[in-house]
Amino acid sequence: MAHIDCMGIKFRWRAQRQKFEELAEREMHPNFYADDGVMTVLGLRDSVIYLLSQIGWETTPIRRQFVTYRRLTLEFLSSLIYLPNHGKGINRGNDEPEEHEFLSGNIHNPTFRYFHKILAHTLFGKRSNITTVSRDELFIIFCASHNRPVNGATYMLASFDLLIQDDHAPIQIGGLIIMIANAIGLRQPMLDLNPFCGIQPMNILFLFNTMFIGNLGPEEFELLINNQAFYLFTMPSPMTSVHNRNNWLYNLDGIPSPVRSTPTGYHDAASAPHPIPSVESAVPDLRHHMPGTDYNTAIQALMPEQDAIREELTMMGHEFIEYMSRMTNQFHELLHRVNSFAPPTRDSTSG
Repeated sequence: MAHIDCMGIKFRWRAQRQKFEELAEREMHPNFYADDGVMTVLGLRDSVIYLLSQIGWETTPIRRQFVTYRRLTLEFLSSLIYLPNHGKGINRGNDEPEEHEFLSGNIHNPTFRYFHKILAHTLFGKRSNITTVSRDELFIIFCASHNRPVNGATYMLASFDLLIQDDHAPIQIGGLIIMIANAIGLRQPMLDLNPFCGIQPMNILFLFNTMFIGNLGPEEFELLINNQAFYLFTMPSPMTSVHNRNNWLYNLDGIPSPVRSTPTGYHDAASAPHPIPSVESAVPDLRHHMPGTDYNTAIQALMPEQDAIREELTMMGHEFIEYMSRMTNQFHELLHRVNSFAPPTRDSTSG
């Protein structure tokens, strides 16, 4: 095994160091995150937020975007001890489903499908080319459709544990670990660290490459179901709203297919805007190297700090105004007291 840079971490036990070295051999990629702009363009945003509220996640930071710090990610995963076997479980019916039968492309309603992508790629850290719908993801979708709250932290920690046990899966949940670090007040120590990579938004190009849509727009988007174009409507459309249960499952039979032609924008895929490559992409071996930080990644890393500084400046402004108000009142009170004890002025005409 090649030399592993431990980055100055003090390990609590030998097993943690061994696990750290094993994890350091794995590839690390940016977290996938929902793209508010894309959801708005497709007409899905309100319905996706509604589904999040159905399971009690509307106020959780699952939609906040965090960059990945390699040291924190490896240190956290190598020290994680998760004991999930406690309490009463949930009977989901079939304990051994044929997972290849559950594919995200089989989901008719695009709102449910984008919601599933948030679960699969953001919460569970799946790669973009994995299209299977797991039992846990299917269960959370069921809860979202029946207004049943879900403890997302349990699923997140369980996915971390599965990731640690998998010797080959790339690490793609670094943003979630930074989310946890922010929540427990570790923002200050992160100021001395360089982010390893930025974020990966689930944008139009992502949806096109994962067979969610059949064209690149820019105004109307063709929905794909089972990798086939669905011609009943184009997005945005009221038929994507999950508030109407009739929109949950579409009638795929009896729909006349138009003359087959190349979808609009299909040949523009190669010329679509790509993310600016970071400095670390030029490094031949990312596993044993702490790469430099490109400007986009650095800006994304500073966004949470910018919001916090803005809030602190606002509070300081209010406190300063209140302080000046108190000082002004005290000055007027002091001036009044001085004037009350001042001797009478002498008349210049008196002798």
